Amino acid sequence: MKSAIRARIFRMAVVLVAANLAWRAVRYFLAMPIWGDEAFVADNLLSRGWSDMVRPLEYGQFVPLLFMWIELGISKVLGFSECAVRLFPFLCGLASMLLLWQFAARTLDRRAALLAIGIFAASYYPVRHAAEVKPYAGDLLAALVLIHLAWSLYQRPGSAARWLCLIVLTAAGIWFSYPSVFVSGAIGLFMLGLACRSRSKRLLAACCLYGAVLAASFALMYLTYARPQREAAVWITDIPTWKSAFPPLAQPWRLPLWLLDVHTGNMLAYPVGGKYGGSTLTLLLVLVGSVAAWRRCRPVLWLLLGPLLLNFIAAAMQCYPYGSSARISLYMAPAFCWLAGLGLRTALAACLRPRAAVRGVQIAAGFLLLIVLAGIARDLMQPYKSLADRNNRQTIRLLADQAKPHDRWIVFQGLRPCDYAPEIASYGGFGARFRFYVSTLAPVPVSWAPPPDHLPANPAATTWFIVYRGYYRSFPEQQVVEYVKALTTRLGEPDRQTYILDDIERIEVYRFAGQAP
Repeated sequence: MKSAIRARIFRMAVVLVAANLAWRAVRYFLAMPIWGDEAFVADNLLSRGWSDMVRPLEYGQFVPLLFMWIELGISKVLGFSECAVRLFPFLCGLASMLLLWQFAARTLDRRAALLAIGIFAASYYPVRHAAEVKPYAGDLLAALVLIHLAWSLYQRPGSAARWLCLIVLTAAGIWFSYPSVFVSGAIGLFMLGLACRSRSKRLLAACCLYGAVLAASFALMYLTYARPQREAAVWITDIPTWKSAFPPLAQPWRLPLWLLDVHTGNMLAYPVGGKYGGSTLTLLLVLVGSVAAWRRCRPVLWLLLGPLLLNFIAAAMQCYPYGSSARISLYMAPAFCWLAGLGLRTALAACLRPRAAVRGVQIAAGFLLLIVLAGIARDLMQPYKSLADRNNRQTIRLLADQAKPHDRWIVFQGLRPCDYAPEIASYGGFGARFRFYVSTLAPVPVSWAPPPDHLPANPAATTWFIVYRGYYRSFPEQQVVEYVKALTTRLGEPDRQTYILDDIERIEVYRFAGQAP
């Protein structure tokens, strides 16, 4: 009987993992249109080389250097497309699912492991961010790799090979994932405590070496790369993700409510949840799981929740946001799913008889599988974040299909500030998305806001003057009129067409037809 139950649980775990991998593949191969936050990162790949990545990124982006180098290398090999620039996050997501499965199987009983795997598999944010040109899937993978290594080292603390592997990957991880420093710091404190209890000089020396390498790598990364990025991103203090992400220490009476709001919001949206208490059930399961882990396996509990304490300290110092969204805390997803799975298993065992508890685990796993299938169906029905994202790509593709080999495109907005046209960066993520598609889909040379009076005549081909109208900026109508007037003087009267992207966004195209010589 027990062997049959074990086999059934194993099969359900395999089904959940397979369904999650299928969900990730569907979302990736649908090649959803790039949206604003992704375009912020992707546009840097279009305009920079290897050495240029060391400088602060355009749009004030905070992206680790190794992540940008890997993305740039893939783009140079495969070209610039949605699938190419999302390939690395996609691979990180696949690896994360498999690593969590392995870790849960090693540290939990079969039923708790099944639920932990199922909660992670049914969670939207790990799947979503594994199909986006952002570093969050890398944060998740880095956390899982380091936790795996730390647990392996805990089981054999005298292994020089495991210490070497942990030290090397910790030093590299700082350059690959910013929040990996929280995971690495928690691991260092954990191993230091183990060394002090065992009174092993060899283990203490290894901990000191680990701490020195971690500190040196972080200091070098911060001083040469991260701090210049932070200083260049003057806008970041104005966005809600950062404004609400720091504990109100100046008003301590607000701290309890702030903590409750954060931990019942998007930070713990596994498998589902949201703001304003939407993740309360997950928090309760995590708390139950934490109590159970404290009684059964305290080392795992510290490895999982220790990074959260260091993240809170960093937030108190206004250095890194704490829990205002799932994406900036995605490195904590394995911990929350592991603890929620254990918490649900513990709650079922406490409230139900043994046979009913087994049935409850199976029902919960089936419900989680339905969430995965619903996610796949939703993505198939709506393979885009917004209609404007889809329409933007479709419009640029349509224009590209109509262009002839010797035509030229002139975009009204410039890549740099000038006095006769606005800068495309002033339109935020919507402008960044427009820039990405023009740069990657245009079949002819593209000029961004060249001086209109200095354009050479091109009588044998069509000149396309493309004007993007979008959010965040009052549109400079007079500048467009003057620009078109200058082009008309040199190229003749244009044909004009407008493409509607949504209620606010649109693209205007002026075609100046060429004349055969």
